[in-house]
Amino acid sequence: MGEDHDGLENAKLIRLDDLLQDMGSSLSEFPELPQPDLSLVPVVETRAFTRERYDANEQSDKLVDMMLGLQDNPEQLAVYNSIKQALDEDTGKQIVLNAPGGYGKTFLFTCASTYARSQGMIVLCCASTGIAAWNLEGGRTAHSMFKIPIDANADSTSDIRAQTSEAEVIRQARLIIWDEIFNVHQHTVMVVERLLRDLMGNKEPWGGKVVLLGGDPRQTPPVVKRGKRGEAVAASFKSCPLYVDMEEVKLTRNMRVSDGDQAFCDWLLTIGEGTVSTDADDTIELPDELMAKDKMDLIESTFPKLEVNDEDELMTSGIFCPRNEDVWEINEICLNRLPGQSRTYLSYDRVEDQTNESTAPTELLNSRRPAGFPDHNLRLKVGAPVMLLRNLQAGLVNGTRMIVRSMHDKVIESEIMVGARKGERVFIPRIPMYDRSNEFPWTMIRTQFPIRVCFAMTIHKGQGQSMTKVGVYIGHDIFAHGQLYVAVSRSRSKLGLKIFVKGGGNVVKNIVYKEIL
Repeated sequence: MGEDHDGLENAKLIRLDDLLQDMGSSLSEFPELPQPDLSLVPVVETRAFTRERYDANEQSDKLVDMMLGLQDNPEQLAVYNSIKQALDEDTGKQIVLNAPGGYGKTFLFTCASTYARSQGMIVLCCASTGIAAWNLEGGRTAHSMFKIPIDANADSTSDIRAQTSEAEVIRQARLIIWDEIFNVHQHTVMVVERLLRDLMGNKEPWGGKVVLLGGDPRQTPPVVKRGKRGEAVAASFKSCPLYVDMEEVKLTRNMRVSDGDQAFCDWLLTIGEGTVSTDADDTIELPDELMAKDKMDLIESTFPKLEVNDEDELMTSGIFCPRNEDVWEINEICLNRLPGQSRTYLSYDRVEDQTNESTAPTELLNSRRPAGFPDHNLRLKVGAPVMLLRNLQAGLVNGTRMIVRSMHDKVIESEIMVGARKGERVFIPRIPMYDRSNEFPWTMIRTQFPIRVCFAMTIHKGQGQSMTKVGVYIGHDIFAHGQLYVAVSRSRSKLGLKIFVKGGGNVVKNIVYKEIL
């Protein structure tokens, strides 16, 4: 009995250590706590390896069905064969897929990774956003997989040390897949490329690895605070020195289009590529049939059953806005109309360095709304849709949409709305979040539930989301490349899209930097 108990306790400690390692820590950093005894495990293989192991036979069976789909698309098949040849011959190859959503990037990623895993190879699948990572088997965010600094600059390096098991997994990986590559700053990409060269001891680009990247440069580029067009272009992956040495493949066949929607898909591309009729001031005229009469008409068109709390509607509908001020306004209106009693959770705000407390009164801290932070006053209702604002353990990623199921003092019980884990119940705790935006001479720490009501969300947060009913509220001018394209392309069809421009009319800005397409 004693040995069984010790074995069970050790297994739990190993599992706890695994979870901490996923978050960049380990039990060894807490010496006052019990430590796992790895000598009791018959075969010691770190979690870094075990999570990248797949059954080769199962992968082979999956590949059979995928090959049928590949045969119908010569563009995809050519890329697949090129990657397959490089893997078979153990040579380096770097390809970047340039294609809008629905053109088969994810399917091609899945085919390539499944083939490599069917041959017993290690494949690392990642994406720039958590939502996109969920679409890849074994997918994680690039920042998590490669330990990339949040605010990477030209001299930044990965936090992965050469002697760790994570580094060894990267060395042994035969294929690296990275989706939404155009959504990150080129400095972020350079951190990973340098890491691969260092770990492989190979001066060839990407350490001589087979690398398959993909994304849509028509979408919004990486955010450059207060940056103008030149800074945004310079930050893009298209401006990265690595890009000129990569093979670019443009996929041109829409795999999702249904009867009657081809004209809508073509219209979306004209917006994304800036070829739609445009005045000198970057304005375009939207079709009258897409326009809502006013703000309330837009809300009611997007959420016609809001007052009866239709959950299917909440899961497949959303409103997108250029700025946070508009998002807050729409969310407040929708939350008020949702039936049920609300509950408000207050954050605990403080500064990191206590010597600065005199210059950071509590009232000032409470009033702040930094980008990507929950409010000090977080008002919720059971049945309200919320979005996760941080990556959490157990695979919960920034951008995950959920529905509030129960509100407790210490946790929020929520149900995942989309993706492979749709329907799963999760518990969201309060966590400390650090604002290092340098707007003040101190760092604010806000301890709060890392969620935000998401009837409406910013266009930037909407990247990777796809919905049946989409509202676009343009309360302020479009101000960045790709914003209008991202907003209108969240809808799966023309029938599901409605737009309202504050002040009336149907003329809006459409900013496109053609040099990064």
